[in-house]
Amino acid sequence: MGGFAMNKDKTSVKIGHIICAICFGVIVTFVYSAYAAKTEKSLSASVIRLHVIANSDSDEDQELKLKVRDAIIDSFGDVFAQNGDIEDARADVVSTLDSVNRLAQEVVIEQGYNYPVRASLGKSDFPTKVYGKVTLPAGTYEALKIVIGSGGGQNWWCVLFPPLCFVDGTTAEIPDESKAILKNSLSAAEYDMITQKDELPVEVRFKVYEIWQQSKLKIKNMIASVK
Repeated sequence: MGGFAMNKDKTSVKIGHIICAICFGVIVTFVYSAYAAKTEKSLSASVIRLHVIANSDSDEDQELKLKVRDAIIDSFGDVFAQNGDIEDARADVVSTLDSVNRLAQEVVIEQGYNYPVRASLGKSDFPTKVYGKVTLPAGTYEALKIVIGSGGGQNWWCVLFPPLCFVDGTTAEIPDESKAILKNSLSAAEYDMITQKDELPVEVRFKVYEIWQQSKLKIKNMIASVK
């Protein structure tokens, strides 16, 4: 009888530990998600991205998308890179929209296609993305959006301002000017949040936030479907 009671007590302790671990995990996830949301909001007000969408996922259309991308960055990258703040960058994007659209259309025609091209400045949703040692969280960002044809293919993106379009992968070095712009646009804690500053990889932190956002959306949709 006594042995049974001891086993029962041990089981209760284990269950208690599991419950505590789950509660701790939920709290940590909530804290990270809340702070990541604040950081994403600050970043979305400080960054302009380039978003190029292909006509389809065929190899030819995907290759065409990259040619349009290269032409835009080669011709206008320096224009956007010279800006010191988001307002100047936005003004330059607006003033060059027609030129960007015209250049993209010329590239499409030169490659033997008759797809229409639409260039615009607006809001687009982006996944978590790593640029060198800086990670931008998933969220809605202002973007120079170039849609080729029906826009039914996979897209490509980078950051026009501050200029990160030439930065990719986890080992690439970000220009000091771009780092300075990000630092000036964010609080010290927010800047630390998007850089590799602690033991937990920053992309993991923002992936937690991304999953949290997706979970909230699923719950919201489930509730809406019941009504």
